[in-house]
Amino acid sequence: MITRSGGRSSPSTCSTRAAWRLAAGPWRSASATARRSASTLSTDAPARASAAVLDDPTKAFVARYALGRLATHFGVAHTFNRTPVGIYFGEPGKAVPDPYFGGAGPQRTGCKRCGACMVGCREGAKNTLVKNYLWFAERKGVEIIPDCEVTDIRPLGAADGSLGYEVDTVRPGAWLRRGSRTITAKGVVVAAGALGTNRLLAGCKLRGSLPRISDRLGHLVRTNSESLLGVTFPDDRLAPWKDVAISASFHPDPDTHIEFVTYGRHGDFMSNLTTLLTGKGTRVTRPAEALAAGEPRVSSCGGLP
Repeated sequence: MITRSGGRSSPSTCSTRAAWRLAAGPWRSASATARRSASTLSTDAPARASAAVLDDPTKAFVARYALGRLATHFGVAHTFNRTPVGIYFGEPGKAVPDPYFGGAGPQRTGCKRCGACMVGCREGAKNTLVKNYLWFAERKGVEIIPDCEVTDIRPLGAADGSLGYEVDTVRPGAWLRRGSRTITAKGVVVAAGALGTNRLLAGCKLRGSLPRISDRLGHLVRTNSESLLGVTFPDDRLAPWKDVAISASFHPDPDTHIEFVTYGRHGDFMSNLTTLLTGKGTRVTRPAEALAAGEPRVSSCGGLP
């Protein structure tokens, strides 16, 4: 079992911060509209479970039971909630015509609850981009070019980009045949995630390709603010992975959000990439603290198995 935690701010909280108050335009209402549209297209639905889940650990969805008991232990059971997920919960393993977009989308297969959503759905139940945005974009004439990593963006002629841009790309991960190519476009939208977008634009600014980019680039970057904590169950027969990858969550305090996350039945393999959690220190003192901690303790909490 892996627990994921991190700070989380609501749009109303963000709107009180000075940096957001200075933003031009009705960004708050626009972002709310965008979130509603995204939720509709991603077909978010609560991960299904009955109320009995929190009463009997022998029933299905053991992970939710454990997380619910943990929330009760901290005195915040009222914050326990099932996670909205973009997954088709039809008959497990059965493929059906598109149930979401009036038959215009691809077929879906009922979730088998293997818990491997985070490493790639093998069944066709997860509502990935190739089943919504990219699916419809291609059918409206958009050309999707896979295996391309943008390395530079340069304006054509006019420095303000009014005459278009050149976009240099390579094949990511390739050492020899990198497949370098240049694409021209009237306009460019950079949507490479919080880190990828900033890295690309910073490179363009430093190389002089896009010198007009603001010096404030990167100052307000925020990622998921997560900490991944490995937690072991005393008995694998409880099979906590038999559910969707992120099935439930709770808030121990207003600034912390804890979710139960599983990577499937063989997710324990990821333990080879982890070590014991230690407190503050240096590269020298923290390994010493981990060695001094010895075997990690496994304890029960509020009646958890």
